[in-house]
Amino acid sequence: MFAKPTVVNNVETFACVPHILTNGADWFKGFGTEKSPGTKMFCLSGDVERPGNYEVPFGTPARDLIEGFAGGVKDGKKLKAFTPGGASSTQFFGPDKLDTNMDWESVTAAGSLLGTGAIIVFADDVCMVRAALRYTRFYAHESCGKCTPCREGTYWMVNTLERFENGQGREEDIVIMNDVAGNIIGRSFCALGDFSIAPVTSTTKLFADEYRQHIAKGGCPFDR
Repeated sequence: MFAKPTVVNNVETFACVPHILTNGADWFKGFGTEKSPGTKMFCLSGDVERPGNYEVPFGTPARDLIEGFAGGVKDGKKLKAFTPGGASSTQFFGPDKLDTNMDWESVTAAGSLLGTGAIIVFADDVCMVRAALRYTRFYAHESCGKCTPCREGTYWMVNTLERFENGQGREEDIVIMNDVAGNIIGRSFCALGDFSIAPVTSTTKLFADEYRQHIAKGGCPFDR
């Protein structure tokens, strides 16, 4: 930027440098894929038996990470959803995406982003409306308030999600939240606004039935 070198200060990047200097670039590129060479540190958390950080070659399937390295979903439960790259701007994946290769191009082609490589796993007894609410509360809290789309948009998405949890959600609220999300993305000064919409847009798409269960039952039908 500004005709000057970019400062690389990511710890994960720094950790690769000694090995590349010792073994050479071709050695490092021997791992991973053609477009995503090398290894990646994935953080597995949520409803898994062995949460932790695992370094694997780019292109390792999500199934190998969740069911293999992390030991599968806790207590023998079934997988409901997972985020491939953390909370920031990454759309939730359902079980049908377990065989997605975890590299930049494959995750993007599947409809999400690799992001930080933070895989958060949700078991089948988790309320995805509540999960979206927790994520969105974080973004509303972190918004600096400088720009209107982010400041007001996150506030109203939180309010609407709370209504669903409290038994006051309406069918039209699903459409309204997605409309609000559409007015946030690309209209904020920083990327936080863009990040904030993924929990809402992906859960209303993948788990619309859960929103409607909240409406029909007058509140949250899940314990978690």
